[in-house]
Amino acid sequence: MHQWHNKCNSVALYKQKKNIIMATLTIQYDGRNKTARSIVEMLRSLDIFHVVETPARKSGIELAMEDKAAGRVTTWDSPQQMFDTLMAQ
Repeated sequence: MHQWHNKCNSVALYKQKKNIIMATLTIQYDGRNKTARSIVEMLRSLDIFHVVETPARKSGIELAMEDKAAGRVTTWDSPQQMFDTLMAQ
């Protein structure tokens, strides 16, 4: 996705026959387009939509660094030592 594309995730609650129904709406638009930006801002101003921020995904190196910090990384001196350790478990 290019840097000029914006993504907006909104959640709306609707009341229908005493049941609350939640619908998720994902809007993807070109951030350079003034009309698209103004429409999204108008939708946000209606106070019927709640913007939900999606957490950023961690890269593989970030996950590996977390594993190392948490002690989930094992090292061996040789392949034979690795196989001996794994077979003993």
